[in-house]
Parts: sequence; structure tokens; C-alpha cells
Amino acid sequence: MTQMSSPPTEELVKQWESEQECLRQQVVEDDTEDWQRSPSFSGLERVGGVDLSFIKGDEVNACAQLVVLSYPDLKVLYEDSQMVTLMAPYVSGFLAFRETPFLLEALQRLKTSQPTLMPQ
Repeated sequence: MTQMSSPPTEELVKQWESEQECLRQQVVEDDTEDWQRSPSFSGLERVGGVDLSFIKGDEVNACAQLVVLSYPDLKVLYEDSQMVTLMAPYVSGFLAFRETPFLLEALQRLKTSQPTLMPQ
């Protein structure tokens, strides 16, 4: 079984806590798009999902995936799968620092190659 070689330093955890606080202050809690206010989500055309799936017994190698579906019929419009090697350790409460960079890369590839398919 492959595992991260060392636990995070106290300095790294403090940095992550600081970044989390900055991000927390940027959260938008109100609806910003017209379709969000519509009971039928009228105007929503694309939804996306992301996930990192690990190989059983391996905590370092994973498959990062992005899927964009049409709405409301949920037909696959776009898929992106990449095998990745995680560099950050797992720390409870800080999963985004471990996984998000790969998911953001998938969104950037979509934005660069087919921007009209970006999820709303």
C-alpha cells in the first residue's frame, strides 16, 4: 500500500487554516443568477461534477474526473479523466488542499478547449 511519507508540518496546517479563513470570507451566500431564483431552474443548461477516485489500497495515485451534463436531460456533454499523483498529505478538514488542484486543472482544460461547455 502506498502512503504519504510524512505528516504535515504545523506550519503547513497553519497556512491552510489561514487560507481557509480567507476563502470563507469570499463565500457568496445569495443567488447571483436568474436561473437560481426560478423554481424550475429555467435558464440552467449545464451542470458539472468533479471527484477524485483512488485506486484501492493506494492513497497517493488517483483519477481526477470532471463531467459536464446538459440540464434538464442530463446527457453527457464533456468528460475529462486524468491519473494524478497527490503530493499533499491527508489532513481531516483540509481535503481541498489535497484534491482541489487537480480538479481545478480539469476545469481549466475545459475552459481552454471548450469554454461554451463550462458548467453554470
